[in-house]
Amino acid sequence: MVRVCRPGGRVTVADVFTTSTEQAEAYDRLERLRDPSHAHALQLVELDALFAGLADVRRTFYAYLVKVDELLARSFPDPGGADAFRRAVDADVGVNQLGIGASREGGLGFAFPVVIVSGVT
Repeated sequence: MVRVCRPGGRVTVADVFTTSTEQAEAYDRLERLRDPSHAHALQLVELDALFAGLADVRRTFYAYLVKVDELLARSFPDPGGADAFRRAVDADVGVNQLGIGASREGGLGFAFPVVIVSGVT
């Protein structure tokens, strides 16, 4: 992106993130249940490294709240994946090993941890 951005332009990435190798592995397993094409959720330090050398680097965090059944209705899991996804999210309620803040309040749901990182070329 830096190569094709004009000098002084801003490069921005918005994506989910994890905070440790263990969390990344657990999160990736969860996401593959819902979306078998999922490759890897980068750790925050990996995302930050992509912006090394840029100026005025900024990070903004937010939580994208979703209900599990609504998310699965627009996903394409392999057979059995949807049930395994529900069980994994439910097992993370009160534990937060996945970093998603899973909750049963108002129906099983969680929040995708999202960061927006930008920097100037």
